[in-house]
Order: sequence, then structure tokens, then C-alpha cells
Amino acid sequence: MDKKLHILQIGRERWESRNEDGLIWYYINVCDDVDVQQEKLHVVLNANEDNEEENHQEKITSFDVVIISELGTNFDFSYLQQYIEPYTILVNQELSDTIINHFPIFKYLFVHYIDMQDITSVIATVKKDFFIGQNGTKLHVKNIVVNHVDNCSIYYNGNNYVEISEINQSDYVQLLYWKYNIGLGSDATTDLWLEYDADNQIDLRLVLHFIDSAGEVIRRTFTQTEMAHNINVNVEQFTYLAASIEVKGQGTIKVGPLHYRKSREQYGEMLLGGQVSRDSQRNEFFYYFNPGDLQPPLNVYFSGYRTAEGFEGYWMMKNLGKPFLLISDPRLEGGCFYVGSSEYEQKIEHVIQTYLDLLSFSTKQLVISGLSMGTYGAIYYGARLEARAIVVGKPLINLGDIARNVPLHRPEAFETSLDLVNKFIDQGEERYEKLNNKIVPYLEKAKFPEDSTIAIAYMMQDDYDSQAYFDLLNYLSEKEINIISKGLVGRHNDNSPGINQWFFAQLKRLNISIG
Repeated sequence: MDKKLHILQIGRERWESRNEDGLIWYYINVCDDVDVQQEKLHVVLNANEDNEEENHQEKITSFDVVIISELGTNFDFSYLQQYIEPYTILVNQELSDTIINHFPIFKYLFVHYIDMQDITSVIATVKKDFFIGQNGTKLHVKNIVVNHVDNCSIYYNGNNYVEISEINQSDYVQLLYWKYNIGLGSDATTDLWLEYDADNQIDLRLVLHFIDSAGEVIRRTFTQTEMAHNINVNVEQFTYLAASIEVKGQGTIKVGPLHYRKSREQYGEMLLGGQVSRDSQRNEFFYYFNPGDLQPPLNVYFSGYRTAEGFEGYWMMKNLGKPFLLISDPRLEGGCFYVGSSEYEQKIEHVIQTYLDLLSFSTKQLVISGLSMGTYGAIYYGARLEARAIVVGKPLINLGDIARNVPLHRPEAFETSLDLVNKFIDQGEERYEKLNNKIVPYLEKAKFPEDSTIAIAYMMQDDYDSQAYFDLLNYLSEKEINIISKGLVGRHNDNSPGINQWFFAQLKRLNISIG
């Protein structure tokens, strides 16, 4: 069951009379004196049981949504600021010309301007797009069934893609389908994103069949042009969605996972304010920026391996109180170590630099961190950007060796490493060493700022990459930087709590010293 949304409405006319299930309303009248407004807020946040007007028993620390319908001369935003999160503020578009002048901090809270003439429509938007949490997954390559069309050749490359070559069709024919359906609820929009690559002479379309509880079927098709952006689907009742691919023309096609995510429409990807970036090969990464206190440093955190799509580390980074940037990789089974085309990697670097520029920070005020799979992103982009500090737990840098270790050291465990090396299968056996060495030039040539720190917590019997810590020492030992490390007994996943505790302690220490 979805959690209820706590909504603070600021204005002259109270909206709570339009109450609906799933919403808990709080109200501040902008015509009240400031001390009265503050007293009402105090009552709300402390869940005062004696307050008949705001008889909500659940104590809250921040509001899920803030609606500013009107402003008054007495309104003072400063006392509210600590209880409001970025991206959660909806402002009457009639105030768009004046509100930034009155409250400059709104520039960094990333408010949304919306037409509030139809209050019912505003409330519907809140219920649909401002839900709590994040929800994303995929239909995997292993769930694809390929129809044997004429003399086509079929090759499955793990969780990367299925390749169908020697296609020769004068008219559309169903080439493949996913053997599992997607369940769609009526309370949300679902975003679809297909990973694929097709020769220029191939014409491809995604076919969706919507099957409702009465068995009625509606067919919709989407062209390659339409698939340049998310495909948004809505239904009026619970519906099953069956997906397939039709093609015509001549050549080869590679089809990867079909991602489906609960949509926030224009208000964010996964989290409110979350964004997605894609290269020309349809590879994605997500990122989310929180301005914190707008003071140095900027903390960048790369998510580790996660089969559920979305961000991790939100509360850990938020508890530092500083600006932070979360980056997540939704490819393969649970991530692809943030490596890809040069375009893909440059986009990640560009995103980090964009938020440094927004904050007027330099790389001397940049801390990049990650755990397990996220350590590769932290070290790789930390070296490329020459960050002031890199903090990692359970480092992984020899990506080829991680795959080689599967049969002998951890059979049937973390087979994503095999998918990674097979992503570069066209490079033959050399791909193992190329992946091992990919990070080396950046570590060797990096000129880290004065008094930089590399903090490493590692497992002493790591069965993923046993040499990562020692290789890092070798690459970094001659640089004028501080290297701090701690080794814990065990294999890669034997003591995550111990790693995490040390990891966060280093982040807190560095945030104090750099700030």
C-alpha cells in the first residue's frame, strides 16, 4: 500500500475541503502574522494531540509536497526552509514573475510552476506524479522468445542483447516477443525504454497489446522515431501489457532489455528531480542533484550493483548536509560499472562538472565515492576529474579479472561481470586486459589537488578483485596525496556493515575538513 502524502498548502483559501484518500493536508494562511504562521507550523511538526484544527498524529520532519497558491505581504519562507525538500514545491504560475525576487533560494529548490485554476487537476497531478519512493525494472533478454523467421541467425549475448541477423522481409513480421507481461495500474503512467540497435535498412516498431480484465485487447504500435523518447502508457483499469517487436527490411538487429518504470512525467526520473542521460546507442544513466546547504564540498555517489532500477545512498548523502549528486547505472542485470562509449562517459563527466559550475565550486571541492560496483565509477571519474577526495569501499578496478574469477573463485556468483566483458565481445580475448587497463592511464596521469585524499576500505580475501587495493597503491603511491586504508577479514560480501561504517566515517571527516 502506498504511503500517504503529507501536503503543506500555503495560500489564502484552504484546499483541504477537497480531501482525497492518500493525502494528509496542512495549511498556512499567508494573511496571518508571521508568529502565528510559525506557531501553526510548530504544532504540525510536533503532532500536538490537543490541536483540533490539525489533528494529525504522525510526526513529520519534512513535507512531501508544498503547494503555494497565493502569497501575502506577511509570508516569511525562512522558517519553513528546513522542512522543505528540493523539487517538491508547486507554485501558482501567476507568481512566476515575482517569487524568485522575494525568495532567491527557490532557484536552488527547483520549484515547478503550474496552472492552479483547476484545483482538482492539481491534486490529481500530485497523487499521480509525487508518489513516495521509486519503481523501475526491466524485461530481460533471457525473457525474449525469437520467432524463427525464414533463415535468420539468432545469437544470445547474455543479458546484453539477442542478435538476429540475415533478416530479409518485404513487409512487417513479428520477430520476437517477451514471454512475460507487464502489469499496469490505473493510478500511474508507465515509461517504457527499449535498448536496441538496428541496421539502417531495418525498419523496426514496438508493438504493445493491452489486455484488460474482460479480455479485451487493444493494439498500439510505436515507430523508431517515437522511441527516441520514453513511451508513456496510461490505462483506466488494471491491465496486462504484452510487448513484441516487428521488423521489415534487410540486415541485423540487436534487442536488449525493455525497461519499464513508474513515471513522474515531467517532475523527475525515479526520484522527484531525477534525470536521465542517454548516448546515441541508447545506453542510459540516471542522476539526481540535491543542493544541501550550498556549501562545499559537492559529494558525488555512484550506486553499487542493484537489480531494482533507481538510486541508492540518498539518506546517507543527505545526512552529510552538503550538496550531493547521485548517479545510477540501470544497464545489464544490475549495472555496467559506468563504462561505455566515449560519448556515454563524457556525459557522466559533464553532469558532474555542470553541478560544480552551478555551485561555483572547483574540483578542489569535489568528493567522489562509491561502494563495490560504484567504486569503479568513483575511481575512474575521480581520476578523470582530479577530485580532491575519493572514498571507496570494496574497490573493483580489474574488470577483466573479475570475470575470469567466476569459474574458480565464485561459481555462479556476480555473473554480471561476464556480461560486461561480453559487451565488448567484438574485441576478442584482448577485451579482458583492455578492461583491466582501462582505468590505468587516468590514475597515472591524474594531478590531484594539493592535500588530496584517497580513502579505501577493502576485504582482505576479496573474491571479486583480490588485487584492486594493491594495484591502487601501486598507481598512487608516488603521488603527493594522502592514502588512508583499512582492511577487513573476509570475502567481498562478508562484512558490508563494517565497510559501510568506515566508509561513511571518512565521508563525514572529509566533509568537515574540506568545508
